Parts: sequence; structure tokens; C-alpha cells
Amino acid sequence: RTPAGNMQAPLYIICPEDYVKNPEEGRYFVFFQIMHEKQKGAFGKTSTRCFAFHDMSKLSRDGKKYELQLYKKPTDFTRDPASIVALGKDCVTIVLSEVHDK
Repeated sequence: RTPAGNMQAPLYIICPEDYVKNPEEGRYFVFFQIMHEKQKGAFGKTSTRCFAFHDMSKLSRDGKKYELQLYKKPTDFTRDPASIVALGKDCVTIVLSEVHDK
């Protein structure tokens, strides 16, 4: 089992201007790909382990924690329920700490 990890550097997401004006549900999603490095001979290879996604219209600005379900690879940007498979009860926690408007 892989031990729990955390991301040390902040993640910045730049949203389209129409999202800032009208964040309608189901239009914009943020995807997280959990990746790891494999050693292949003398060279390393980065591989996707799993992924998660969240509807950006449901994000609040108050530092709330979000538990996102992890899904098996490959990453499916269409979010088709027939093609994504949950990775057990594992999830990733994200916290939106700041939102900056132009």
C-alpha cells in the first residue's frame, strides 16, 4: 500500500473569464492526476496511477475541505459513468485556501 502523501507546492488554476462571471454547474471541471515515477533501465518514466475530478461551480472560497473519489486509470476527461471505475473507497482531500479575482 502506498503511504499517504501531500503536495508541498501551491497549485494555481486560471479560470476562463466567462467562468468567473457565470460559474454554471457541470460546465467546468478540475482534474487531478496522481502520478508516480517508474525506473526503466537507465531512464525514468512518469505514469498515471489514478485520477480525480470536481465540478468547479461547487467550490467555495472559505477554505473548505473536499474529499474527491479516486478513479482507476486511464484518465477519462469525458467523465462518462460507463467508463470510469472507482478505486475502492480511496479519496484525495483538497483545500481551496484562496481565490483571487482580477
